[in-house]
Amino acid sequence: MTPRPDHGETTYQGNRRLDGRKAPVTGGDSGIGRAAVIAFAREVVQLIRDAGRKAVALPGDIRDEKFCNKLVDEAVRELGGLDILVNNERGIS
Repeated sequence: MTPRPDHGETTYQGNRRLDGRKAPVTGGDSGIGRAAVIAFAREVVQLIRDAGRKAVALPGDIRDEKFCNKLVDEAVRELGGLDILVNNERGIS
């Protein structure tokens, strides 16, 4: 694409608004979803580094109910709970 889209990889700066929050974030593969996931991650990435916290990648398809259950179960287990859900999937037609 010309010009190349800016998803915030290098331009978005976090503001620590989500300090201490845990959340699954979906739909980060491209477009607006990618930009939203990058912005969300920038809000917490420095906090993760500073606090020695961890992020957990759980790739899958949220159209699959079994995966959704697994996503929540694993996120709760790995992160010790959830505070926010960022469901950033586009509509399916």
